[in-house]
Amino acid sequence: MREMTDRLRARGLTESAVEELVARMLRVGYLDDRRFAEFWVESRSRHRPCGPARLRRELRQKGVPAAIVSEVLSEAMPPETEEELAVRAAVRKASRGGLAPGGERRVWEFLRRRGFGAAACRAALLAVAGPGADDEEVPEELPDELGPEESADEPVPDDLDSTGQAGSP
Repeated sequence: MREMTDRLRARGLTESAVEELVARMLRVGYLDDRRFAEFWVESRSRHRPCGPARLRRELRQKGVPAAIVSEVLSEAMPPETEEELAVRAAVRKASRGGLAPGGERRVWEFLRRRGFGAAACRAALLAVAGPGADDEEVPEELPDELGPEESADEPVPDDLDSTGQAGSP
């Protein structure tokens, strides 16, 4: 909903016109954050698999309320689904040039950047590299961190514009 209001304002509409249009779109069902979030998760899962951490960040940047994001992700992304998507992404990544010796770390980092959790990454590595994966390259206990730019716990400001940039005060 916030993305739509930002776009209408960018077109130069007055605040009252923006409010009237948004209210009308809500009444007829054109704007629905929950449906949008469900669509976004399904679309990303089908075309460019991402884990829940990245999906959470993307949806929050688009202005979907945190409660709706949490509900949708808990329904659409149980651990089994996350693992399945991680395996799919890892297989696709490895098929582009094969998994080079010691390439498990690169696949791990790729999956983490895509927002997958540690358990899903481990399952994907086992699927791609097999049980004989280079244990020195991918130790049993890998850090479960995404890095500062990928943190799922990083708060998303409520005043982001449609591009994900902080709006002016």
